[in-house]
Amino acid sequence: MTDHTKQLIYHCKQCNAELIVPAGVTDLICQYCGHSEEIITQSTIVERDYRAALETIARESISMELTMIHCDGCGADISVDSKSQANACPYCGKSYITSNYQTGRIFTPSGILPFAITRENGTERFKSWAKKRWFAPNDFTRSTKSADTIRGIYLPFWTFDTTSHSDYTGERGEYYYVSEKRTVTENGRNRTETVQVRKTQWHKTSGNVICRFDDLLICGSDSLPQAYIEKLSPWDLTALIPFDTGYLQGYQAEHYSIPLDRAFEMAKLRMEDPIRETICDDIGGDEQIVSSVQTDYSDIAFKHILLPVWVTAYRYGDKVFRIMINARTGEVQGERPWSWVKIIFTVLLAILLVLLPYLYSNWSAL
Repeated sequence: MTDHTKQLIYHCKQCNAELIVPAGVTDLICQYCGHSEEIITQSTIVERDYRAALETIARESISMELTMIHCDGCGADISVDSKSQANACPYCGKSYITSNYQTGRIFTPSGILPFAITRENGTERFKSWAKKRWFAPNDFTRSTKSADTIRGIYLPFWTFDTTSHSDYTGERGEYYYVSEKRTVTENGRNRTETVQVRKTQWHKTSGNVICRFDDLLICGSDSLPQAYIEKLSPWDLTALIPFDTGYLQGYQAEHYSIPLDRAFEMAKLRMEDPIRETICDDIGGDEQIVSSVQTDYSDIAFKHILLPVWVTAYRYGDKVFRIMINARTGEVQGERPWSWVKIIFTVLLAILLVLLPYLYSNWSAL
């Protein structure tokens, strides 16, 4: 995927000088006349029709031999170009062993977000994140100082646009109140009082709801923990620019290991909760029961894009922990050890603070 020889070339709008732009730069200053301008590409990012792409993948993708590797350091399974000369895991820098070769057809990216957070800034954000792990062991921060140098990598993502059409059956619950007499005991005497008791009347219902989803983001790599990748959001997808291999210079890029059809199945799972919420709003009433949902999807479009992440790893004890940094916003997510001694102490302290007023009042009464 990576072509380190290609460069981005622009012409200055003021003096028309040819300018070679370093990878990742979105603003440039002409070295000849000093004119400053924002880089604006003339092409657009194309969204492809999902079903047509599945049927014509042989024409819309390129054939590439992939090497699947397994990292001995962090345990990641990574797909890379078989022609790659890299001999270290991009996620932790440790050695890996080749597991097998696969030949397949892959989609080339249509969009990319260049790196905005520098390596130095990413390192500082990681150090700051480590210092704030209050429930980590005392020697945790010291262990992160031996972390491998952070590495820049473009992770593959899919985005999906679609409209969902859901037929549902369910029940609408509406509250009503009835008066009931109850016997209560007060100061040793029984008395009768009337109270209002809430009850629910249920009505069978059915209907259809339509939901529109735009740029639903699904990571195309399963090399890193999905839970942490999702927490790197949000991404400023409005800043996406058309893909150009020049932006890959100085970084690594992973091929997607989650194919298009599987990614859309993952997107369907992500759409379930919003669809269910829309159904509950459509049912109305005070409570809702959703009995069945049948959903079809139309106007499915997708993009294959690359998003920038700084990654590093550190070893604590006999385990490797991986850290990811959103190279656009600086958001840090990752794995960390826990100190159960600190957690237990904090819980006991909280219990003591809750009981302290009660204990104090009892001592004062003695």
